[in-house]
Amino acid sequence: MSHAMRQCPACQACWINNTLYWATGALADEKDLAGLICNTSYGGGARCMNPQKGVEGGDTWAKREEFIRGLDFPGGWGSNKSLPPKPLHRRL
Repeated sequence: MSHAMRQCPACQACWINNTLYWATGALADEKDLAGLICNTSYGGGARCMNPQKGVEGGDTWAKREEFIRGLDFPGGWGSNKSLPPKPLHRRL
């Protein structure tokens, strides 16, 4: 049995028989890869191999931050009360 393998030169994610794996070897989702890597400034631009690059959805750093800000850890760490307000970013 032969295996088809492609590896992204930008982030090292790997597709084996059309199944995506993170560079760590864990199973991945193309939309999550797009939201966390490909659609960011770290995404590798034209070198990116993800067919979902540019597609919105999946996991993003903004979603992860929102989740962490909503958690309430002992000592108040992680709660909205213990973190500074989220900065407002302006596009130039």
